[in-house]
Amino acid sequence: MKNSLADKLKNLILIIIGTSKKMNLLLIRDTTVSFFVESIINELKKYDCNLNVVTLHKDLDTNDLLLRDGVFEENEIVVIFPLQFRGHERKYIHKFIQECEARRHKTILLDDPTVQVPEKYIDKVISLFLKAINIDYNLVSMENLHTRELLLKGSIFNVEDSLGSHVTFFNKLKSNVFMENCDFNESETIFQLPGGEVFFSPDPYLTEGVIIQKYRNKREEIIIEKGYATFTYGEHKGKKVPVAEFGIGTNHGHEKLSFLSSFEKSLGTCHFGFGYNRNIEGIFNEDFHFDVVLNDFSLLIDGIKFQKRGEVPK
Repeated sequence: MKNSLADKLKNLILIIIGTSKKMNLLLIRDTTVSFFVESIINELKKYDCNLNVVTLHKDLDTNDLLLRDGVFEENEIVVIFPLQFRGHERKYIHKFIQECEARRHKTILLDDPTVQVPEKYIDKVISLFLKAINIDYNLVSMENLHTRELLLKGSIFNVEDSLGSHVTFFNKLKSNVFMENCDFNESETIFQLPGGEVFFSPDPYLTEGVIIQKYRNKREEIIIEKGYATFTYGEHKGKKVPVAEFGIGTNHGHEKLSFLSSFEKSLGTCHFGFGYNRNIEGIFNEDFHFDVVLNDFSLLIDGIKFQKRGEVPK
């Protein structure tokens, strides 16, 4: 795989830089050793672009580095790899991404399939990862349009999954429903790769239910009452955080690899987002946002079962 990876990365590189015109590209990474990240950097150096790689350290003043004057004017596209930070460093990264969105600056959040993967599985995981990227995004766009149309019509939503999760939420306020087509245009200036999802902000203070998750081989419950979730595990254990987003994955080429942050893009999954959501017409201004994915879900929209595009109703 390592010898042939350059050829397999060509489509990914073209998604990042688009045409071959000379451009300024800012790539943000951390100090994690990653063959995949290094391969992308080496490939980008072969193209006609000015590449600026910023490596963030945990003791670095990330806020000053990323939000200094001129950083957006100097770079046409920003690419951000997964950053293994906690605490105030993560808040700075969140703030930087918010600034990218607010300025409508072209930004790609690029997953790294080698993070926390044993060496013997890396080649296989990279192949599956690139399959999810090198799909026909026209098909994703069609799935997105189909899903968006159904979600826009709904007011009352009920989600269940095979683990026993059951959540009721609403869109009586008729929030807009957004699509991730992975194509820079007037309505889409930031997306994740691999990508493909449709999402909106549920009406605040109304979501109720329970989400069941497997965390470190244990069954954990996320209790949701009056629009706030209480976690029994993880960084937000014991805290109440607002339900900020509901989304449905639409990438038919994305295998269900739960260790990837792009897992939520896989067709057949849905997810709830927690924390900040003002970027999708919500009201919450928390300094964090994270997602919890439900696999093999069923969704009722005003009592009618949601069907994927082309799926025959049972």
